[in-house]
Amino acid sequence: MDWPCLVFVPGASAGNHGDRSRVIQQFLTRKTLFAAAVVLMLGFFSMGALGGALYLAVSPVLAPFFGHLDSWHGDWVWPATVCAGMLWAVGFLLAGRLDRCLLERGVKRAARGVAYAVTLWLAGAVCWTGVLLVWGP
Repeated sequence: MDWPCLVFVPGASAGNHGDRSRVIQQFLTRKTLFAAAVVLMLGFFSMGALGGALYLAVSPVLAPFFGHLDSWHGDWVWPATVCAGMLWAVGFLLAGRLDRCLLERGVKRAARGVAYAVTLWLAGAVCWTGVLLVWGP
C-alpha cells in the first residue's frame, strides 16, 4: 500500500503533489495552523488549565504509571501542566495532516473525524508522557 501523503522529505519529490512548497502548503493548511496557534496560546494563557484538562483525558492510561494530577506536589507541577498544554498544539498539525491524507483517499467525513479525535488524544498522551519523563514525580 502506497502512502505518499505521509512521507515528507525536504527537497525531495512529493509524488503527485508537485514541488516542495506545495507539499508544505498542504501540510500546513490555514485551519490546521490556526488551531495549533490557538491551542498554543491557550496552553500558555490558561496557566495550566488546558494541560490539566488534557491530563484528565489521558489519565486512564497514564495514571497507573504517574499517579493522579491531584496527588502531585512540588515546583515542577505547574510548569509541567503549562508545557503539556502548549506541546499539544503539535498534535493539531499531525491530526490535520492525517485528515488531509484521508480526504485524498476518499475516506468519509465521520471516519476522518474519529481519526482526528484519536490522533489528538494520542498526541495528548505522548505530550504528557514526555513531560512527565522529563519533569515528573
